[in-house]
Amino acid sequence: METTGRSHGLSPGKDTLSQTFPGICNSQMACSASSVSSSDQTKSSQNEIENIDSLVSKWDDVRFIAISGKRKSGKDYFAKVLHDEIQEKLRLTAVIVHISEPIKRAFAEEHNLDLSELMSSSSYKERYRRQMVRWGEKLRRSDATVFCRKALQYLDEDYPVKPSVVIIADCRRPSDLEYFSSLNKSTPLLHLRVVASPATRKARGWTYSSGIDNAETECALDTASFDVLVVNESKRTLDLSLKLVKRALNGNHLRKAATI
Repeated sequence: METTGRSHGLSPGKDTLSQTFPGICNSQMACSASSVSSSDQTKSSQNEIENIDSLVSKWDDVRFIAISGKRKSGKDYFAKVLHDEIQEKLRLTAVIVHISEPIKRAFAEEHNLDLSELMSSSSYKERYRRQMVRWGEKLRRSDATVFCRKALQYLDEDYPVKPSVVIIADCRRPSDLEYFSSLNKSTPLLHLRVVASPATRKARGWTYSSGIDNAETECALDTASFDVLVVNESKRTLDLSLKLVKRALNGNHLRKAATI
């Protein structure tokens, strides 16, 4: 049940952003305040608040698991391992979502790119990463959690049956953690930090790139607290980490410690 890139009915070109993110106006979208009456603005704001409240209440009994980590640390791989473990061993419905999917969907439309490749870990995605990061940051500055909300909206559209567990495979900022923490007041967000040595990451295709690896998208959660440190160096360390995650899911107390 992992989410993947999919086709959608947005028209390519300048209107893509306004269709995908109607609540955000910037110079690129040429939204004119003078063209909208004050009553229309008030009504629109009320509708947006109602939609947000409805979205929050929909997920208030779902367990959220946030995964963060550096490029090529294996976030997506571990998300899939955890997803299968939850479904097969714990007998709970689980889905994987990516905060980056709404960014990539709109970016692909506006620049006529292959969405499925942007959603993968291919060299194609790396070719456009820097441009896509800058592009997404412009939108995020207007609304820090816009992509978090859109990711859940797409999930809601794709899966009519609400899952028991939602795994967010690519948390990158404190605002991401804060948003998903706010959705379920009774069950705390479980934050998993995936790590791997530089040598292991290089073996997976990582090379340091200034402007990417030292940017906020890679570093904003470096000092954030986490619940379990997932060491993705080998099958042994990953299995040990998975055991700790399962203990945390069962509500057992954990000490934050590496599992190598």
